[in-house]
Amino acid sequence: MVLVGKYLVGAVGTACASNAVPEWRVSWFLHESPSGNGRDWKIIGYGAHPGVFGDIVEADAAALELGISRARELQGNEGLQPVRWGFPFPEVPQ
Repeated sequence: MVLVGKYLVGAVGTACASNAVPEWRVSWFLHESPSGNGRDWKIIGYGAHPGVFGDIVEADAAALELGISRARELQGNEGLQPVRWGFPFPEVPQ
């Protein structure tokens, strides 16, 4: 998960077996913290990546890019850089 401005972007992948070779499909999710403190995230948008991938790392990266683009679009700032979201949690920009 990454923080892009005030939005948290995540991805979830699912493996499907095709000819005994896993194929990954992935979706992205966009979260917002209504209080602004980063402790009450709610989903405000999501979408499925149209492609199929050979591994989860590639799939996650592709889905995160779509979510990051959407977060930038909503904030009107294409220059926002993603920041890894994890413990200890950074402050959410106001």
